[in-house]
Amino acid sequence: MISLVCYEISWGMELTPELCRAARAYYGWSQDELAEKAGVGISTLRDFERGVRSPIKQNLLALERALASAGTDLEVLKKAFSN
Repeated sequence: MISLVCYEISWGMELTPELCRAARAYYGWSQDELAEKAGVGISTLRDFERGVRSPIKQNLLALERALASAGTDLEVLKKAFSN
């Protein structure tokens, strides 16, 4: 249980709608594909990417994990957007 808590805290919920769209585009994934890989509803992902609503913590973590499992480094992506 302790390792799971540390794992969740380490993610820090850094995914933004812009970073999500960029990472998804990099892999050539549709919204449907990312939603399926993350195990979240398509409306959750669509609304998040449009900035309509923020997903609950567990769904945001699931999106981050799905992108990370493909090799996405959110810190590198954030730096690319800040330049």
